[in-house]
Amino acid sequence: MKTREDILSFILSLKNRNIALAISTGVGKSRIALEKMKTLKCPTKRILIVVPVNNLKDTWKAEIIKWNADVPTVTYEMTTYKSLHKFTGNHYNMVIFDEGHHISNRVLDIIKIMTFDTSMILSATLKDMLIAQLRIYMPDLCVYRIGTQEAIDSSILPDLQIILLPIQFNCVDKTEKIIKNSKAKKTMEIPFEKRRFYNDKTTKYIIPCTEFQYNLELDSQVDWYKRKVMGGNQALKNIWLQKAGERLRWLSSKKTPYLVALLKKLDKERTLTFCGSIEQTEVIGKHCIHSKNEDSKEILRRFNAGEIDHITAVAMLDEGENLYNCKVGIFANINASKRIQVQRVGRILRHHRPTIILVYFANSREEEIINKMISDYNQDIIHKVKDITEINI
Repeated sequence: MKTREDILSFILSLKNRNIALAISTGVGKSRIALEKMKTLKCPTKRILIVVPVNNLKDTWKAEIIKWNADVPTVTYEMTTYKSLHKFTGNHYNMVIFDEGHHISNRVLDIIKIMTFDTSMILSATLKDMLIAQLRIYMPDLCVYRIGTQEAIDSSILPDLQIILLPIQFNCVDKTEKIIKNSKAKKTMEIPFEKRRFYNDKTTKYIIPCTEFQYNLELDSQVDWYKRKVMGGNQALKNIWLQKAGERLRWLSSKKTPYLVALLKKLDKERTLTFCGSIEQTEVIGKHCIHSKNEDSKEILRRFNAGEIDHITAVAMLDEGENLYNCKVGIFANINASKRIQVQRVGRILRHHRPTIILVYFANSREEEIINKMISDYNQDIIHKVKDITEINI
């Protein structure tokens, strides 16, 4: 059985100049990188830390202090992957590539001309194809992997509880509207069952429908574009992805009443809710973290300080940020990206008894995503409930 100290000792024993830590969030990748830096055989050290977004620089500053790496003999410089090209003229004793899955072909070209003694690539979701590309420039690259379930089984990470909360589409009330030819001047309302028979491009068709019917229409649109793209029409790929994203955001928006009720039940817990839109974050909570909220950084600080217990977010907390003592992660926005799934789960794994609640529509694309997602975990930790009243944290 591995421990954090076992992992640290092994990494410190490696002689490779370049090491990739493909390790689950919460295991301690940043600490390992900083401890490895301390072993460098040079009196003064110049270290470059590369992050995907600027706000993660503050996370690293805190980690440097936490692990006693803030010493006069070490000079730290920090940049983003976007600005990495500005640092190619310097020599570094060590470069730390944080959230290394953000290394693109452009960044690989920059790495090719950089000069450094050693490097560490940190990511919970490092793909084999990227590793193969990195080895072109780093032939001695050693990759050390530990997945989330392996870390849980080894008691490195706490036992995780996953609660599945399936909800049903409204199949009775016509609360939704499908709009066809939205820019046409002439308007006509038609029944959902006859929507295929009206194709006049000069007429704007308004089609009242239920949630179930609206989802059928979204599925039909996504599948149509998918078939065209899979058939070779790559020009439609962006529209296909746009429609798929539109479907997931709509599904998320329909969960708002359930989320309000769920957060009321979990009022005494510490929660993070991943939402599908900025509007949804603001409806279900007053402490919202998103790109348009200038107070997002302060809200995160207050949450980590224990001053507030509930936060909502769209994408800003998907990766990199350390959350302290967050017990419950609520997934309203069910994203198909494996990377985003792993990163979001990682936000909760620093609590000693973390719980993930997956709120999804039964018999929808979301259920397919959920089933694939939970297949990576020990099925003993997964519990399906019929409704909110059955949730036991």
